[in-house]
Amino acid sequence: MGMLIPYTVRGPCPMINTLANHEILPRDGRGITKDVVIRAMKQGLDFDLALAVIMFDQALIRAETERLPTELGWRVRDEVVRVEAILRISDMIGEATSLLTRDPGGGPAANVTRRTPLRRGFHASVRLEE
Repeated sequence: MGMLIPYTVRGPCPMINTLANHEILPRDGRGITKDVVIRAMKQGLDFDLALAVIMFDQALIRAETERLPTELGWRVRDEVVRVEAILRISDMIGEATSLLTRDPGGGPAANVTRRTPLRRGFHASVRLEE
């Protein structure tokens, strides 16, 4: 199990955590604005601006209709986001489960088998169990 570092925020979303692990988003998970998230999606995932904005905005609409809207810090343009509140919202942008854990329905887990280089230094290494 990994070491806990005080004053950092981690969440269940593999996409957000990967962007933080590669220092595209702040590694401590704090002080993130809408512009920072959109820039990270463009830089780290090669999303175009329109797609990044749609993903971000739709995630908020879904989150506000399914969760407590008061937990989201995004009320004013460029207001600082409380990432710990965002990361508690399952399925917001990323998947509900990690690739390396069993899914909630008890289906197959993924195993790391080999590293396949992708763009910008990211690596894929997943093989699904049958």
